[in-house]
Amino acid sequence: MMTVQIAEQTPLGKWIREAGHEQGRVEGKLEGKIEFVERFLRHRFPALESEFSPAGMEGAAVERLLDALYDAGDETQARRAIETARA
Repeated sequence: MMTVQIAEQTPLGKWIREAGHEQGRVEGKLEGKIEFVERFLRHRFPALESEFSPAGMEGAAVERLLDALYDAGDETQARRAIETARA
């Protein structure tokens, strides 16, 4: 039976390890963006924070939502941005 240390020395083992690290970086970046949306809402539109959670959204949708929230001049525009993100 091959140990993990030996398996990681093979080209396939190295590829699997690198793919796992890359996936972790992507997931970490998305989690950071989701946390930023939550913090942004808490700071700028606190009434909306309890009504909406970006958890479960895909990365591109979170980025579009961030842009729209940043550009929103008031709570009504922020609500529209959230509704668009949910669709």
